[in-house]
Amino acid sequence: MTSNFSPNGTSSINTATAMNFANRISGAATSTPAKENKNLEQGIQSPHRTLGRSLVISCGTTASKCASQIKGRLTQQGANHITHFLALDTDEAAQSGAGGWPSFSDDEFVLMATDRVRNVIDNPAAHPDLVDRYELDNPNNMAFLKRIVSEGPTQAGQVRLLGNLCWQASFPQVRNAVRRTLRSLMDAQADLRKQLECDAEISISRRITIYVLFSNAGGTGSSMALELMSLLRLLTRNLDVEIVACMFMPSTFEAVLTGHPAQQLRIAASAHATAMEMDSFRQGLCNRLQLGPGGRNSFPAESNFCDQLYVVGPNLANGRALESPQGVQDAVALAFAGQIGTEVRDQLKVDEANQATLRGMAPDPVTGRDRYVGTMGATALALPVDRISKFCTALKIMSLLDDCWLRDVPLRDSATQARGWLDRPGTTSGLSLQPPVMTRRLKNLVLPKPGSVIRSLFRHVGPTKSVHLSTGRFIEQAEKLMSHFKNVQLGEMETRLNNFADDFIQEFRKSFTKAAQRIVQSSGYLGVRQFASAVAEQTEMSIKQLAAESLADQQRSENMLAKAKETLAVLSTSMRMYPRDPGRRNQAASLIQSSVVSAVDGLTKSAVKVVLEGVYRAAIQWRDRASAVIENANSRRVEIIDLLRNSTKIEHQITTNSLVEIDVSTEEIDRTLYRRFQPDTALVLEKLGHMLDVPASRLLERITADQTAFELLIQTVNEEFTAALKRISIVDFVAELLKDPASQREMQARIRQMVVGCQPMWDAESGQLSTEFSETLIIGIPRCPAEGKHAAVKAAVLAAATRSVNPNGQYNSEPCAVTISDPHTIYVIRMTQGGCFHYLPEVAACKDAYDEWNRIGGHTVHTFNAGIVSRFPDLLPISKADRGDAAFAVAMAYSIVVQRGPNWYWNLKTTGSGFECSLTSHRDSLIFKGGQIVEKPGAVEQLIHRGRLLYKCENDIALAELMGESLVQAQRTFTENLEMIEAVEKWLKELRVTVGNDTVASELSQFGEQLKSVHRSDRDRELLMKIAATLMGLAVELRQG
Repeated sequence: MTSNFSPNGTSSINTATAMNFANRISGAATSTPAKENKNLEQGIQSPHRTLGRSLVISCGTTASKCASQIKGRLTQQGANHITHFLALDTDEAAQSGAGGWPSFSDDEFVLMATDRVRNVIDNPAAHPDLVDRYELDNPNNMAFLKRIVSEGPTQAGQVRLLGNLCWQASFPQVRNAVRRTLRSLMDAQADLRKQLECDAEISISRRITIYVLFSNAGGTGSSMALELMSLLRLLTRNLDVEIVACMFMPSTFEAVLTGHPAQQLRIAASAHATAMEMDSFRQGLCNRLQLGPGGRNSFPAESNFCDQLYVVGPNLANGRALESPQGVQDAVALAFAGQIGTEVRDQLKVDEANQATLRGMAPDPVTGRDRYVGTMGATALALPVDRISKFCTALKIMSLLDDCWLRDVPLRDSATQARGWLDRPGTTSGLSLQPPVMTRRLKNLVLPKPGSVIRSLFRHVGPTKSVHLSTGRFIEQAEKLMSHFKNVQLGEMETRLNNFADDFIQEFRKSFTKAAQRIVQSSGYLGVRQFASAVAEQTEMSIKQLAAESLADQQRSENMLAKAKETLAVLSTSMRMYPRDPGRRNQAASLIQSSVVSAVDGLTKSAVKVVLEGVYRAAIQWRDRASAVIENANSRRVEIIDLLRNSTKIEHQITTNSLVEIDVSTEEIDRTLYRRFQPDTALVLEKLGHMLDVPASRLLERITADQTAFELLIQTVNEEFTAALKRISIVDFVAELLKDPASQREMQARIRQMVVGCQPMWDAESGQLSTEFSETLIIGIPRCPAEGKHAAVKAAVLAAATRSVNPNGQYNSEPCAVTISDPHTIYVIRMTQGGCFHYLPEVAACKDAYDEWNRIGGHTVHTFNAGIVSRFPDLLPISKADRGDAAFAVAMAYSIVVQRGPNWYWNLKTTGSGFECSLTSHRDSLIFKGGQIVEKPGAVEQLIHRGRLLYKCENDIALAELMGESLVQAQRTFTENLEMIEAVEKWLKELRVTVGNDTVASELSQFGEQLKSVHRSDRDRELLMKIAATLMGLAVELRQG
């Protein structure tokens, strides 16, 4: 998420400032540009980094989206080659990443398919460990799972039980993937290959950090993260590996769950269950647990499952909020990418080790627990090469489309151009396509001298003198001439004309193609379409005219021929009267000649029409071809407009309070950088032609018609811009903007916003003035050849950080600046430690949701059975109950006070041998169930066995002491009777000595959970909830000794 920050919402950097600055920064002609640019390129092209090995594992969809962004950011930094990724999810769509960030390869993704859960459900006897862990021998639990699986889910959704079962069902595949990735992570030869693949000079240290990302609100990540981290500890036991966990809190999804109360309740309950399990693991209460699917695939739970646990949400320590899941993901991705891909991690590791030591010396004063929960914050000033490169690429492609495809040409010019080409097509024959000219040319080829047609009708006595034949001879010759012309010569002429027409068509089509290609270069395909349309229009008119004239000539020839025959017939009839009739003979000869000429004219015009039809077809083909190209180009233009919109500064202004990454550029500077670095169009097209193996004449059409070719064009242009922009350092940008009076105030405001925006991503409150959070605040500033610029930027950022970095007195960050090698980003990364879950108001809300979910009978949100869950301490500190309330709660648990009908009775007597409880209780407890004593009464069994305790199970209430007719009256009676309180305390002390605090604590927790499940209609529900809380608090105290 990138923003163009300005205090008043607009950029104050004017165009002149932008152009002047961009020219200086890009090495254009200003004062000593060559030297500055040379130093710049030397500094940027040879960054040396020492980075540790890193593995990022994402569990669930939310985490996979964040990991995808981390992968993309590391790619932009050039550090992606040294980082491994592994995405685990029940949803196949998670492999694709999100938001345009990179996807995961097949080696980086493990699909824990939900359909494999059937192996457990259909054959529970083969999986006894899982049956015990999930209580699948409980018909209700099994029925719930079968119903969920029968619906054919494609992901775990919000059901942690289903998510954990998917983990167990896919455990071999997950374990193999983890082992394979760890081997690759440790491979020395792979390190060498990675170093050779990197553009930058990178040294890989022996430090190994595994980042585990998950959400505690969903069904996949929350259900498997603990087991995954325990497995990682087992597989890396002999290695120096640090495991850093990041957990997305349910408040991350508040904005998208508004209006869905049922989902909000289940998510909050699941989140609380996840946190309870993590806290119990951390306290070592689950060290004896075996995780995994069972048998040879089992492995032990680890209390030290991670070195650092960070919780993140949208609510910030200074009272602001990120307001969207995307904002939280952006901040986490920026924080981890800044650590993995730069030298920031080295300083963080040192500081965090010191802070961890301090935290171990100062546990939480209320609960005495280790303060192992932390959070983070991250902001940055960025010179987003990727965005600017996309912006410049979009401008270049738009320019290319306009120049080569969509350049507008006036229709009048196209008509003139068409007439000019028809007059002079530029063929080798030099023939014009104007019908009169072409008709004469063709006629001369087949009938060069029209007078020669009737030459055989005269007797020539000299070169210029001829005399008439005899009338009989004249008629005979005339009839032969007409018959020969009609039957022989006319066909020969037609064949010759057709041959000429075919040759001319090929010649003119080639000429038209050359003309069209020239117009493509000069006016684009829009010009070609208009030119071809004009040629087609003019030739179509000529074709229609020629068709009419040809038909008229043929008709005229027939008429003349008929008249000639009539004249010859008259001449034959009158031959005896008029043996010499020169007038009629001349008339007949003239009619024959006119008939022949008209016939030849008709044939010639018909041949010209055929030639023009060929030209017309060529023009129509080019018109349609150009129209298709233009239509495709317009579609491409829409794509480019979207690309331009998505990469333009105004589109990157943040509309929420999430200012994770602040863009230091402006649109004016973007455009100046475009003009400075735009590649030569001809070179780009030549390179693309070689890549596609397409001739230049077809390249432009291929680009618009073929999506792959068009994407390759975008990629080629983008690579050119990216390579040029990578030579620029953000420190140069910021230093120049700080120095320029026109932009100084805005740049200072951006720096302040970056620092103020870097807040802990929680709203924790310890509630103790003496408790402070330990923090590390690292500012990563890229190295710069110009030391003065680096010093100026460092001073400006540190000054802003010193004044406004801590939101309140709980935080004590002191900024520390580190020189890093990422040339395009100034990072502010904050890591906060020293918290407990109960510091977060959100956890209290989740606890209420957890209790409500259990009260209404929702499915289990834990991944362990009730017996194990009963040992989990409450996340919230339970205030110590007063003496009487605590003793009454214990008395209820062990039936020292019992209910008979509506009344409550005192049930404990002290005897010489110990203690005696006479009455059977009608209310279930740890001793009685359904009015009967349980077969194995748990912790008290040893007291019973030793004869120190006796339950008589009688029903005679005559001698029992009535405490009240309701639970409220009974409690009041008890708490006001010191003898009863002391008797229960004496009884409890002996029980603790006999069986140990842990056993008693577990039973009290179990009974407390039992009380929480009472129905809302129970009139004593509120008091029972308080008694349950008292029991949970007592259990915590007992476990802590």
